[in-house]
Amino acid sequence: IVLYVSSLSPDDIMASLYDVNGKLLVSKGYGVTDQVSDMIPVSIAPGVYFLRVSIGGQMYSVKLLKI
Repeated sequence: IVLYVSSLSPDDIMASLYDVNGKLLVSKGYGVTDQVSDMIPVSIAPGVYFLRVSIGGQMYSVKLLKI
């Protein structure tokens, strides 16, 4: 998973990957910053996953589909 995050001001940034059942698979904190460019290595089976990125307490969720 390639993650790019850009914030207007430095905030605490964290990314978490969950499976469709809500089980946490990977969680990574980036500290207080205004930009993140990172590769999150994961070995996951085909299915639906959710990547949740928290920027200063604001949550953003993206649905991922691995075929």
